[in-house]
Amino acid sequence: MTAQSTYVHNVYELPNSSYGQGAPYITQSYCRSDLDRWLQQNDGCILMQEYWQCWDGDFWTVGEQIIPPRRVGPLDKHQLACVLLGKRRSARPEQVPASV
Repeated sequence: MTAQSTYVHNVYELPNSSYGQGAPYITQSYCRSDLDRWLQQNDGCILMQEYWQCWDGDFWTVGEQIIPPRRVGPLDKHQLACVLLGKRRSARPEQVPASV
């Protein structure tokens, strides 16, 4: 189970969460398939993305906190993704190049 592949309704309720139990709010962790579905439903695209590891566990608040957070690659363990989204520009029929 990783943050990239698993949705979690409230990370503070995870067994090894280091804090947040009993907080009057929740912190959800969305997975990549959620993001992909949102993009498809809204004709969106990712313009830029960064990945950050803030904890040594798989999810936010799980394990030892990493200070300062480390910027990592997309295949590395991470709990935070900063994503710049854009709207895909659908080609209008007059903009589609003619077949050769």
